[in-house]
Amino acid sequence: MKLRCDYCFEDGRGCGLEKGHRLHHIPTDEVSHIEAHLKSKMVVKPRPFLKWVGGKTLLLPELLKRVPKSWNPNTDLYCELFLGAGALFWELQPKRAVLNDANNELYITWLALEHCFENDMYAALRWLQHNYPKKPEACYYHWRSLRLPEHAIGARAARTIFLNKAGFNGLYRVNKSGQFNVPWGQNPNTNVFDEENLRACAVFLQSIDVRLRDSDFADCLVTEDVNLRGALIYLDPPYIPVSKTSNFTSYTTEGFTYVDQLRLVQYAVWLRDQGAHVILSNAADEVLIESYRRCRFTCDLVSARRSINSKASKRGPIGEYIITGG
Repeated sequence: MKLRCDYCFEDGRGCGLEKGHRLHHIPTDEVSHIEAHLKSKMVVKPRPFLKWVGGKTLLLPELLKRVPKSWNPNTDLYCELFLGAGALFWELQPKRAVLNDANNELYITWLALEHCFENDMYAALRWLQHNYPKKPEACYYHWRSLRLPEHAIGARAARTIFLNKAGFNGLYRVNKSGQFNVPWGQNPNTNVFDEENLRACAVFLQSIDVRLRDSDFADCLVTEDVNLRGALIYLDPPYIPVSKTSNFTSYTTEGFTYVDQLRLVQYAVWLRDQGAHVILSNAADEVLIESYRRCRFTCDLVSARRSINSKASKRGPIGEYIITGG
């Protein structure tokens, strides 16, 4: 049994009993029909709710060219093991998915949307939307310094979204103590709460068969014990720095090392051997890319735009590889 509102069809946690709304229990076998009704009410297509550094929105045309025609988003499994903002996931909108990211705060943010903690998140973001413009820099550094309880799922999710929107260029970076240390983005007019899109994302996540995880990439699918034959696997690891001063892979306290990159090569081989379709994106490091070529992967150099340089004049197209197999 589930709780639904007679008036707006929102979930019992999401309604809030406003304007005479009334909750009632419905049988489980009716849930799918109501979820279809909810989806029909969406006025926007869900899109990434974070502006993740290294996000693949601009690379989507190249990625979509490499999705096998035999893969069906309505029936076949989709797995993304370095989730980030999930640009390809939102574009494909599969009905079955395993989504993983080793960044626990990011995992918690997705979990808040998928597990109906979004009301607490909306309340915090609404407060931030109202108060951030008053003292933007002080507000940012106050929320950056907050240490919220583990069980405060909604508030933690709101903090991650706010810091992502108000911080420098969507960068996520932590120090060795695990403390977020990205500076303020110096934009007092940032829209920190896109409620329409967040609600669309929550409705979609709650209507599909999705499993969220925050494990090492090599452990996730083994733990899930899923049949990978015919699955589409997208791997977008933290990139190898293009210079000594551009190390943005401190995504978790452990970081993502060159040894991890080589582990990923062997893991991609294993995925392909299981019958999965593998798509992987990575920096134009020719030594690393040669490792994929030796394992009989197709490696295509494409142009991508990056925007994490502190000087706008130095942001622009750079080369990166899309690697496919299976």
